[in-house]
Amino acid sequence: MREFLKEIESWRKAGRRFAIATVIRTWGSAPRPAGSVMVIREDMQVAGSVSGGCIEGEVIEAAQAVLDVGTPKV
Repeated sequence: MREFLKEIESWRKAGRRFAIATVIRTWGSAPRPAGSVMVIREDMQVAGSVSGGCIEGEVIEAAQAVLDVGTPKV
C-alpha cells in the first residue's frame, strides 16, 4: 500500500473519490497474497493489483458499487 500513498494523496487533493480493495484471505493457488491492495478511482483508474484477469474486473465493479452507495463491504 505504501507504494500508492503519493497517488492516493494526489487523488484526494484533486477531490477524486476512490475505493481501496484488499485481499484478506486466500486459498489454493491464489496469484496474489493476503494484504495485496488495489486502489480504484471513481473514473475506474486503478493502481495496484489483487489478482488477475476477470477477478480484477469484478473487484473494480464492486468498488464502483461501494462508491455509489458509500457503504464498505467484504
